[in-house]
Amino acid sequence: MTQRLLVVLIVVVLVVAVAAAATSIFGRDPVVGVGSGADHRETVCVYPQDSIAYLQALDATLGTTIDCVMVYDNANPDWQAWEDPWFVSTTYHDLQWARWLRAGEGRQMILTLSMVPSSAPTDWRALGAAGAYDGYAGALGRELVGDGLGRVIINLDPEANYQSGIASIGSDPAQVEAWTRYWARLTTVMKKVPGAHFQFVWTVNAGYLPVPFASYYPGNAAVDIIGVDGYDALVDGKKMSPSAARWDALSQQHDGIDAVAAFAREHHKPLAVPEWGDVGPPVTSGGGDDPVYVARMAALFRGQRVAFESYFDRSVDGTLQLDQAPKSLAAYRTLVLHG
Repeated sequence: MTQRLLVVLIVVVLVVAVAAAATSIFGRDPVVGVGSGADHRETVCVYPQDSIAYLQALDATLGTTIDCVMVYDNANPDWQAWEDPWFVSTTYHDLQWARWLRAGEGRQMILTLSMVPSSAPTDWRALGAAGAYDGYAGALGRELVGDGLGRVIINLDPEANYQSGIASIGSDPAQVEAWTRYWARLTTVMKKVPGAHFQFVWTVNAGYLPVPFASYYPGNAAVDIIGVDGYDALVDGKKMSPSAARWDALSQQHDGIDAVAAFAREHHKPLAVPEWGDVGPPVTSGGGDDPVYVARMAALFRGQRVAFESYFDRSVDGTLQLDQAPKSLAAYRTLVLHG
């Protein structure tokens, strides 16, 4: 046996051993359905707590550079604030995400946006569907384009199947129908702004309020990407340790991750996961530091066409930052960043 052949055999053995070790730790990748994930790599994003300095620290922790961030603009008190996003108008350097986006080639922003400010009247859905708010939508579109943000991806009124109050789809069929028409109308108005190349995401909160997707889906003409927010917390309150069985219970719950992924495939739309992450106390059904969950999410990203995914890296209401979950952090580095 030649020395060169011996080296090749040793390398093959090592690769097989590493693959076997990864399978024993994280479990085998589940079948997530037919998609085009084999020739597509999703955009890796994070929510960095609104802080540019935090993003830089996270880059150091991960040993890479994250070029896509989630920014929230869904808590505006009035239309003036809604038209003038805080990340554009702020003078505080650490919050100037518009400047950050313009400063680096290939950077992207996912903008989570409510359809109305908190001061909107209770019949805002019907008013919006009738065109009462078209002027505000146009003004926001022009503001974003004028500040060099004409290509942001807008996660519009996400989790409306869960949120109570002003941000929900409503409590009766008429409200749901009006919400759906207004969602579509707002996207049409903003896309007509000269220089706009916005993409809009319609996002379901996994496992909450089993309202049929079709009843509040704004239609293929309005929706560019179908999203699902899927945290590692079982809605039915079950307490299960990290395992393949836990993932199955999580992903297969009603209107869960699997159902939304299937809905995206049926409508020939890319999937997105705008929010995901480990969940621990005080949420008793959270998986804690759960590398199996991270591995299964990574498999989902590879299993069908996924536009982007964004880890919610903030500790609030039980969500865990990656540096609080060392096993998940290791899985994230290996399978999400480099898988």
